[in-house]
Amino acid sequence: MDFAHQFFGEANANVTGPEIVGYRPASHEDLVAYLSVRFPGGVMHEIELFEKDGGRGVRPPTKTVSVASGEIVDRWLFEFTSPEEQEDFQRQILAAIDRFVKSSSLIG
Repeated sequence: MDFAHQFFGEANANVTGPEIVGYRPASHEDLVAYLSVRFPGGVMHEIELFEKDGGRGVRPPTKTVSVASGEIVDRWLFEFTSPEEQEDFQRQILAAIDRFVKSSSLIG
């Protein structure tokens, strides 16, 4: 079962998958952009797109927090139920980025 089905249920699963509805460029180390992604049941903002050594990856929105040791860390605001669900999320968002780039004159 794919991420859209898991996250939004069978009745709301989109045949074409998630859609990029916002793209905000960023230039911090390997961070390329912040994305807003529409799923059948809503929009998730601040998904981060990274590129490094020719590879790409995404991570869900995060919140910067201070832990007991005083260290500042980023915590995901979305927790996956399995590594497979996380991989499916990654695959679907990267495919949505490819569709967005192909149909958009906003990006390179």
